[in-house]
Amino acid sequence: VSGGVEGNTVLVIGGGPIGLGVVLMAIEAGASKVIVSEPDPVRRACALELGADAAFDPLSEKPAKAISAAGFRAPDVVFECVGAPSLLQQTVDVMARHGRGVIVGVCRTEDRFYPARAVGKQVALFFALGYTDADFDFVVRYLANNAERAGKMISQVVSMADLPDTFDRLQKQKSLVKVMMKP
Repeated sequence: VSGGVEGNTVLVIGGGPIGLGVVLMAIEAGASKVIVSEPDPVRRACALELGADAAFDPLSEKPAKAISAAGFRAPDVVFECVGAPSLLQQTVDVMARHGRGVIVGVCRTEDRFYPARAVGKQVALFFALGYTDADFDFVVRYLANNAERAGKMISQVVSMADLPDTFDRLQKQKSLVKVMMKP
């Protein structure tokens, strides 16, 4: 969907499990630089541990300014992995001219968007939904071959008996990245 990330600067908006998975795949696909925009410090640290080149807090610094201050050019490809209002516009605003935005997060409310900004930069936006069997096969092979790296996403391993409390905690504690249940 992204049209390829090899050799490109990639921004991932959102450092949750989906965004961190995108970080791993962007690195695997040969992105020249991978930058993550994520408000939670634990998730930012996880992104860096997984191999992202930089991570910043979008609530304390404007994304374009943070990217530039870190010494990176405007991203060629932006993956929006949150689905919150205003992030579609932020995707367009932060990407390079002729850039590509891949909207992975699903915003479930009305969102404001200024098409003239996208037209002026001649960007392309793609909205992703669904995966093929080949995608799942690729991910399974990737995880099997990169278990140590991908395992850094796991915040905690719990038993079946701990699941009810864990679901409650996941609703309140957004710092948890991925919780794995082990029978």
